[in-house]
Amino acid sequence: MRAKFLRAIAAGVMLAAAPVYAQQPARPDVPVVAPRGIKLTAEQEHVIKEIVLKDAAVKPVSANVPMGIGDTVPTDVPLQMFPELVTQKVPDVKSHAYFVKNDEVVIVSPQDRKIADVVK
Repeated sequence: MRAKFLRAIAAGVMLAAAPVYAQQPARPDVPVVAPRGIKLTAEQEHVIKEIVLKDAAVKPVSANVPMGIGDTVPTDVPLQMFPELVTQKVPDVKSHAYFVKNDEVVIVSPQDRKIADVVK
């Protein structure tokens, strides 16, 4: 009998200590920010910008293109693969492509053309 009582008390304590999660209502006044597809350090961003922007063959995109993380890049925007020097120093971008607009390197997932990060 005492054992049942102690188990019941333990169960009650465990339930009381369990975290309670409330679902937050949607707030239309707060924009939803997509998570970055890749996480780069400041040093990696510097390497990417230095190598890509100094490449004379890179033609900046002049079209009105979305620049937010998670946005889909239109199919008429040409994507370029990263130079080998970049992928050696920043292996995380090896499976990504990019385009340049306004001196920013926009990193894109080529499978779904979603923006993974923007190096400013």
